[in-house]
Amino acid sequence: MSILRKMLKLIRPLDIIIYFNIVLFGSALFQIQSIQIEVVIIMTILGILNLCYLILTMNLRYQLYKRMIADIAKEAKIEEGAIKEGNDDFLKLKQEMLENRILAELKQERPNARFIQNAYIPKQGNDFTEIDILMIDRTGIYIIEAKNLAGKIVGNWTTDEYLKIEHPNGKTYNLYNPVFQNTNHYKNLKSVSGLESKLFRSIIVFGDHTLFDYKTAPIFARVCQIKKLMQNIDRAALLNPVVIEDYQIEQIHATLSKYLSKTDDKARKHISNISGYQNT
Repeated sequence: MSILRKMLKLIRPLDIIIYFNIVLFGSALFQIQSIQIEVVIIMTILGILNLCYLILTMNLRYQLYKRMIADIAKEAKIEEGAIKEGNDDFLKLKQEMLENRILAELKQERPNARFIQNAYIPKQGNDFTEIDILMIDRTGIYIIEAKNLAGKIVGNWTTDEYLKIEHPNGKTYNLYNPVFQNTNHYKNLKSVSGLESKLFRSIIVFGDHTLFDYKTAPIFARVCQIKKLMQNIDRAALLNPVVIEDYQIEQIHATLSKYLSKTDDKARKHISNISGYQNT
């Protein structure tokens, strides 16, 4: 059953066209009596070509999938070693790489937006919450939480405070739900900024080696891999459309920029929790 599920994941919507062609052209074999033999031959050849294309495509997807799983296993093993040794540098480097990729793509696709990276927003108890990336755009204020982890995330995005991240070798770790984390970011940011709720959008972005099912994600939060970042930003904008004028973008950016200040103590606190991992 698990093999069948893996194979089904390799099927893409466009494959339906190929299946239809195979059935259509293959049916020519049963129409020899009523169709000219030349037409039957042509349709049979086309059916065989479609079938060959489908087999080659599925095999290529399977090989790419196997390679990705192997890469995840290697990266997860390094992560486990870093966690065991208390080596924050590796986890910090991975996190910074993903944040920089996100920021580079956003700046390319939204050149007129303003950005704040690593904003430290105060909260109760003289503490702070750290937001990875803020994008202030004509379509809203995007609170972006980045997680660059290797493995498969299991759990309910809407109800579970802690999710599970499974490594290929069977080890599991608790992961504080990034949807909950970003909701807290939103609440603190709204509190200090005084801006309307409708302006904010919650986006959780994972790296290439994180597998997950986003079906249980709440409607107010987008959960995606980086390759689908812009697609999810566009959907978030369509779901709750607003227009922020250019002068308002500058005002909001100026208001929030004061939270960029970072002390060494803040940095240490953030790095100690940068992965969100907890041993189970």
